[in-house]
Amino acid sequence: MQIVEDLRVDEREREHLINKLEEYSGAPIPVPGADALTVELTKPTLASDSRRPGTVTLRFELDHVPDYWADVFNREAGGPSWPPGFPIPTLEDDRIQVVGLPVGDVRPYVEALRDHLGHTNREAERQRPEIENQQRESRVAASRFDQEFEAAQRFLDKQFGR
Repeated sequence: MQIVEDLRVDEREREHLINKLEEYSGAPIPVPGADALTVELTKPTLASDSRRPGTVTLRFELDHVPDYWADVFNREAGGPSWPPGFPIPTLEDDRIQVVGLPVGDVRPYVEALRDHLGHTNREAERQRPEIENQQRESRVAASRFDQEFEAAQRFLDKQFGR
C-alpha cells in the first residue's frame, strides 16, 4: 500500500508561480551547453500619442541584433499567429517602434511580441548554420575579389606606369 501525502500549495506560492509563468511566457528556452543566440524583449518606453487620443507609442531598444536574426524577425512578422488588427512590428537599427497603439492593447501587444521573439529565436537558431555558411562564402569571395583586383592593378601599373 502506497501512502500519498497531501500536496497543498500555499496561495502565495501559487500566485508567485503564476506570475513567473506570465513573466517567461514566449521567452526562449535555453538549451544546456548550447551557444544559441537569443534576443530578449527589453522594457519599452511608453509615450502618449498626442495626434491620436487614446493611443500610445511603444519603443523597444534591443541590443546587438545580428542581421540574420532581424531578417527572420521582419520576414515572419504579421504571420498567421499574429493577432489580427495589431500593428505589425518591424525591427530597424535594433529598435522596434509601434505608433498609434490603443492604450488598452499594450498588454496583449507585448505578449504577442514576446511570442514572436521566442519564435524568431528558435527559427533563427535553426537557420543559423546555413546563414553562417553563406556569410563565410561571401567573405571568401570578397577576399578573392580583393586579391584579383590588386593583381589587376599591379599588372596595369607595370604595363602603363603608376
